[in-house]
Amino acid sequence: MNQNIVYKYRGGEKKLFERDLDALNKNYFWAPNHLELNDPCETVVSDEILKNQVNAVLKLSPSKKIDTKHLYSAIDKMMKKRSEVGIYSLSSSYKHELLWAHYAYSHKGFCIQYNLDLLIKRNIYQTLHFVPVTYRDKPPDLTALDISTIKNVFKKIVGTKSTPWNYEKEIRIITDKIGENDYDYSAVTGIYFGLRMPDEYKEKMMNLLKGRGIKYYQMFLKDRSYQFIAQPLTDKYKKIQPYLYQISQETEKIEYKISKKEYAQFAKKGTIEIQLEQKITETQLQKIALDLKNKIFRKSKRVFMSYFLPEMMNGETWATTHFESGNYTIRILGFTIEQEIELQNNFEGDTQNIIGQWIDTSPHVNHGLTLFEKENNLFLERKFTNGSSSITEMKSSEIDGWVRYDDIEDNAHGEYFTVDGDGVLHYFSSEEEFMSLKPYKS
Repeated sequence: MNQNIVYKYRGGEKKLFERDLDALNKNYFWAPNHLELNDPCETVVSDEILKNQVNAVLKLSPSKKIDTKHLYSAIDKMMKKRSEVGIYSLSSSYKHELLWAHYAYSHKGFCIQYNLDLLIKRNIYQTLHFVPVTYRDKPPDLTALDISTIKNVFKKIVGTKSTPWNYEKEIRIITDKIGENDYDYSAVTGIYFGLRMPDEYKEKMMNLLKGRGIKYYQMFLKDRSYQFIAQPLTDKYKKIQPYLYQISQETEKIEYKISKKEYAQFAKKGTIEIQLEQKITETQLQKIALDLKNKIFRKSKRVFMSYFLPEMMNGETWATTHFESGNYTIRILGFTIEQEIELQNNFEGDTQNIIGQWIDTSPHVNHGLTLFEKENNLFLERKFTNGSSSITEMKSSEIDGWVRYDDIEDNAHGEYFTVDGDGVLHYFSSEEEFMSLKPYKS
């Protein structure tokens, strides 16, 4: 059996199903403290041996003054700490009939398959530990050796149960956070549908979790046996665009790619870069931003998102979304769709003797350029998004089959541009080319 794969049985009663499906969709698991678990003997241990060992050390060193009251208080505090950690109980088996009966609503529920490494190592919100449960006929004793590290203490306190529970083959995740614990969505690698799980629940789950690459299985009872087996199911949504890489609209699908994401301070802060295929509306930007915030940075107080377009160069950002303590702002630094349409309409209505037209989408300075001839003189008109414009008289010369254009008056940076045979405008400084623009109409 693959020790890196673990399983969680979930109930199928409608209210519980909706709760568990919501947790899957939002990528978190619930870790209660030991008092909320179904075994009243949870975390029962004896500290008698530990205290006897402490007394023995004190007798061997009578000359040393040790505050025994403080020492025993520390031990008691350590024992109380067990109520301050969360426990997420898992199993190493997906086909145990009693687990399906007890924890999956008499086989009407489902079972989640996790990759344990991804569940723990990719967790950005808190440090998680896991411990295989040991089964004993009587509670364990704490010793001086155990308290050398807090990890050893919890392995014994939380990682021990009475022998009758050994059929569960339990593995536990221990977290300092009681309640919701977020994780990377890729940790969920499979879902097993119970023998009696309603088809409508299966359909709803597959639809909600589509695009994640999750494998689905149906549990069956093997003929003339008590053995349960799992058979792979075809995912109806297998060919869907990968999860978190598109938003759906009524008439189209807006696709995007996450090119980079980073976290800081256990994901209290986050940054993410999104590559868009094309310009989108502010409403669509908002939808993407909220989707990513809820599914990747759900508990982050500060998140900075940057959006890029295919034609942008040198890391130029087309738009940003900044989340700060529950509020967010959207800024489009380049052309909006509406502004570009307005500019294109102006281009179409231009009746001048036009040599070429281009759109500069560089953030903060985006504008349209029209090179035209009037009364045997050359002019370059720049039209800006605020409705203003400027006209500069130009002069031309020929260089290696290209036409070079310079301002009539020398500029401070020695800038000029050329237009090649395909109508592409190339901007140069005195040293090198720094930008090119495709023609508005090829």
